[in-house]
Amino acid sequence: MEPESTTQESPAPIVSSDSMTPPRESTTTPTPSSTNYAGFWRRYLAYSVDGIILSVLSLLLGVSINMGSGNNGFAFLPGVLIGATYFTFFWMKHEGQTLGNKLMAIKVIREDGHPLDIGTGIVRYIGYALSSIVFYLGFLCIIWDKKKQGWHDKMAKTVVVKTDAKPRTLLALLIIFVPLIIGTIVLVSIGGLAYLMYQKNPGSLKSSMSKIAPTQTPRELSTLSSDVFLGLNAFRTGYGIPKLTEDQRLCAYAQKRLEELNTAGKFDDGKGFYEDTANPTTNAAYFSGFGKLSSNSYTLDPLTTREDVSGVWTKNSDNSFTDKVYTHGCVRADGKFIVNIIAEKTTR
Repeated sequence: MEPESTTQESPAPIVSSDSMTPPRESTTTPTPSSTNYAGFWRRYLAYSVDGIILSVLSLLLGVSINMGSGNNGFAFLPGVLIGATYFTFFWMKHEGQTLGNKLMAIKVIREDGHPLDIGTGIVRYIGYALSSIVFYLGFLCIIWDKKKQGWHDKMAKTVVVKTDAKPRTLLALLIIFVPLIIGTIVLVSIGGLAYLMYQKNPGSLKSSMSKIAPTQTPRELSTLSSDVFLGLNAFRTGYGIPKLTEDQRLCAYAQKRLEELNTAGKFDDGKGFYEDTANPTTNAAYFSGFGKLSSNSYTLDPLTTREDVSGVWTKNSDNSFTDKVYTHGCVRADGKFIVNIIAEKTTR
C-alpha cells in the first residue's frame, strides 16, 4: 500500500481588530512658522486699502469713520462702531481676511492657529487705539518683533500670516494713491483758477467775499445798539432786577469811547474809561449826578448778532448786569466796536 498522503492546512491568519480600524485624522491645528509671518509693509498696504474702503463708506453714510486711531469721543461713536463691525466681521467670517488683507494675501489668526472669535476680534480692534496712542509705536514694533506682532496682536494673542495666494501689490498701491493724486490735482486746479481770476480782475474776489459777508450799514448798527440794550434789560428782568433807563449823557460818552477805539483800531483794556472817570472835566461833562460806573466793549464783524454781544457781556451771573445798584445806561455801536456804559444815579 502506498502511504497515505496527508496535507495539513495552515491555520488562517488572525487579524487584529485594531488593524482594521482606519487611521484617525489629526485634530491639531498647525502653529504658524516664523517664516510665514506677514511683515510690516505688507500689512501696512492692507491696512491702508481698508482705510480707503472705510473712507468711501463714511462719505456714503455721512459719518466720520475711526480706525482705532485713539481720537475717540461721542462725535466719533458711529464711526467707531462701523469700523469695529467691518474688521470684526471679516476677521470672523472670511478666514481672518479683510478686503485689504485678501488683496495682500495675508490673514489674521490666533496664536494657536485657530480663527478669531468675536471676543478676540473686539479686543484686537480696541488694541488699535493702544497701538497708535504713543506715536504709533504699537504698529512700528511689527518691524522688529519676533512674531511680527503689534501691541494689538499681543493684546488679542493673534498673529498675521501669509496665505498661499499671490499678493496684488500694484493694485493695492493704485487703490491707495490714485484718490490722493486726484484730490491733489483738484485742489491745485481750484487754487490755480482762483489765482488766475484774481490776476485778471482783483476786485472780483473782493466783490464775491462782500456778497458772502455783507458789511453793516449805520442803520443796522443803530438797530444793533437798540437790540443789545433790550437784550441786557431782558437779562436783568430774568434775575428780577429793574430795567436800565437810557440816558443821553451816557450815550454821548459811549459815542466818545467808540471814536477813541475806532481811531486806535484796537481795545485799550479800559485805559481810556479809567482816565475819563478820573478826569474832573470829563466827569462833570458826562457823569455829573452818577456814582458807580461800569463799561464794556466788543469787537464787531459783519455777522455779529444781538445774542453774540449780550451773551459775552452776560455770560457770568457774577457781573454788573446782576447788580441792582445800576439804574441807567446806554449802548452804542459804530465802526468796528460796540460799547455799553451803565451807572448808578445818585441825584434825581
